[in-house]
Amino acid sequence: MVVAQSLGAFTGPLVAASVPVVQLILLAPMIPKPGETAGDWWSNTRHEEAIAEVLGRHGPMRAWGPDALD
Repeated sequence: MVVAQSLGAFTGPLVAASVPVVQLILLAPMIPKPGETAGDWWSNTRHEEAIAEVLGRHGPMRAWGPDALD
């Protein structure tokens, strides 16, 4: 069994294709379009635009404390 979470959706299927597995589980996956790179995924999904308001309130994610995470 292969479990791939988040950006693991880019590599989980490659692992499942190269070794014998019974099941592939994608957990909260960031599913790419065929041929899309992980770097392209961020701009193609307009992630920066979607999270701008949250970053404006709490600052960069690396600085988030318990209040921001709530």
